[in-house]
Amino acid sequence: MTRPIGEVFTFFDHKLIVVEDGKDGYITGCARCELHCKPCELYYGITGHCEGYRRFDRKDVHFVKFGVDF
Repeated sequence: MTRPIGEVFTFFDHKLIVVEDGKDGYITGCARCELHCKPCELYYGITGHCEGYRRFDRKDVHFVKFGVDF
């Protein structure tokens, strides 16, 4: 599964957006990813893959919170 860059999706009770690595000023996205320090491979069915070699567009991505949910 590959979520396109810029897609906003629901991850449990949060909205996340797919961001290309390096586009927000960081080379690697793992430290910036909302799933950092979580077993992210368990969530690939929800989030899609983040490693470029597994994605159709071959770009590394990470996931960040989008907006504020009230």
